[in-house]
Amino acid sequence: MSGEVFSWSQLPKPFWVLGPMEEITDAVFRRLVWELGAPHVFVTEFVRVEQVPTKGSLKKIRRLGRVPETPGVPLVAQIYGTRPAAFYELAKRLQAEGWAGIDINMGCPARQVRNSGAGSGLIKTPALAREIFWAVRAGAPQLPVSIKTRLGFERSAVEEWLGFLLELQPDALTVHARTAVQLYGGSADWNQITKVVELRNRLGISTPIIGNGDLQSVEEGVKLSQQVGCEGLMAARAVVSQPWFWSKRVVGVKERLEVAQCHLALFAEYSQGGRNPQLLKKFFLAYLSGTEWLATNREYLVKAQSLHDFLCLFSF
Repeated sequence: MSGEVFSWSQLPKPFWVLGPMEEITDAVFRRLVWELGAPHVFVTEFVRVEQVPTKGSLKKIRRLGRVPETPGVPLVAQIYGTRPAAFYELAKRLQAEGWAGIDINMGCPARQVRNSGAGSGLIKTPALAREIFWAVRAGAPQLPVSIKTRLGFERSAVEEWLGFLLELQPDALTVHARTAVQLYGGSADWNQITKVVELRNRLGISTPIIGNGDLQSVEEGVKLSQQVGCEGLMAARAVVSQPWFWSKRVVGVKERLEVAQCHLALFAEYSQGGRNPQLLKKFFLAYLSGTEWLATNREYLVKAQSLHDFLCLFSF
């Protein structure tokens, strides 16, 4: 879609999105996924609007980094906070810097975030949520503005909360099929996604619905999209252990080690500000979970401190 104006409604059905995850879906990981078999859309790690400097290029903010690039896959910036004026100003800058779209986080269940009134905390303050949405619309009138949220705060609230958001007519609405207080416990309730789709259809609104929660494979996602009627699917945690998720191929130990090598090389080349390579351990542990290689080398992996340590560990 390079050179084209991005539109959620023009994506193939069902389309796939890599879900934003803090300290996971940075530019390097997105590039790794892109090289192995990309989804239709990438979303950045979320950025708190109140913490963005009022002057200077957004390219200096690591979470809004776009290097290395992912040609052909639109990159949407996810933002969160509580001050409409700050949303407006950041939206203006995102449009000026050529982002594909803006996603407003109204679903993060982390206690620190929701207790501040941001993320899923906005479920309790719909008037503020509305003001934030229209501030982003006003700041970036040329960009699609989407929302990511949960079913409700303590209980599913399709008619109230999701109905309220649908009436705002965002360009896309991602629904994680849990409530805020559930965090990531229990199972995602995809029956509730069906209700969101039905409500959207009754309202006569064209907003694409993106289902999110516990997706473990492309096949499972396609089957669920057919069952519930959603246009899009968002995978997140499963991609951490399977960055080849969208390739739909069987990956053996040798290929997993090659993925780790590729991630390490990308990190060494593109990481900004001398980021600590130990951040990579969680990825390597996920890629190699359950393998004999990890059983043999876990101690060395856990003790690795530097890029050199990792390079030695994964050379074969």
